[in-house]
Amino acid sequence: MFSSKLGVVPRVTLGRTGIISTKIGLGTAAWPREVPYPQTLDTLKTAFDAGIRYIDTAPLYQTEEIVGRALQDLDLVDRVVIATKAGSYSDLEIGAYYQAYRAGQIRRSVERSLTRLGRDVLDIVHIHDVQTKDLNAVFGQGGALEGLMALRSEGLIRAIGMGTLGLDCLQAAVESDEVDVIQIFHTYTLLNQSAADTLFPAALAKGVSILNSAPYAGYILATGAVPDARYNYAPAGEAVIAATRRLEAVCAAKGVDLPSVALAFSLRNPDIDVTIPASGKPKRIQQWVDALSLSLTDADWDEILAAAGAQYPMYH
Repeated sequence: MFSSKLGVVPRVTLGRTGIISTKIGLGTAAWPREVPYPQTLDTLKTAFDAGIRYIDTAPLYQTEEIVGRALQDLDLVDRVVIATKAGSYSDLEIGAYYQAYRAGQIRRSVERSLTRLGRDVLDIVHIHDVQTKDLNAVFGQGGALEGLMALRSEGLIRAIGMGTLGLDCLQAAVESDEVDVIQIFHTYTLLNQSAADTLFPAALAKGVSILNSAPYAGYILATGAVPDARYNYAPAGEAVIAATRRLEAVCAAKGVDLPSVALAFSLRNPDIDVTIPASGKPKRIQQWVDALSLSLTDADWDEILAAAGAQYPMYH
């Protein structure tokens, strides 16, 4: 284990890759909107001191440059696992989002990521935001997977991943036998565990590492059932709000808070190698570490899941 003044975060080997990570990662998706550079430094240092050795970034988030600069300033560039992505991009100034999954585009994206992050080798590069309509472009001749396989054989990346919402796309990634890591979003939370039904067994059978992003279900499990609560980044429906209120009540009765329980739910699953909450606030880091030692029995967990009452579609 990596020990620190704040706590102890278990290590884990990511499937067949040989990459050693920690069970908690640090997500950076919201940083451009809310995190000034001094706070970035403080957040990364706090995470490192807590024992966290996994950083998640992406060109889409526009955080690679600030993460790379901060890691350089803190002398942490080669002391953490860095996962980034390729294939999905944004221009925040004009509000444009687009995908580019050709092998040549992926190569140029990875080369740019290497420069921004100050690395000679990237640990993981995920094919990002793939939808069913993109599968031919991703897996076909001259596509993203072919491009990443070439980069892996050249030693520029250590592992190929896919990070997306679509379980069918992640299933195709597992079945390709070339994708080493999958990153799920919103499909293993207190409100929706659909990824565990068929995707988890398929991935584990092939030694594919499972990473879980967004354990708070796109805000609501972190904020609770507040006015304008959001589920998977969209306005939460009445059924989800009611379920969240029930979850808050049972957590309060047990003397624990809902955000800690939501994170611990992912951390306790042995099939999930890394859980990746996102924040640019140093004070959140200690809360994440504390979730590792949350004292709940199997009966408690049964009661908590019963309070949710159902599994709610990603955009319910």
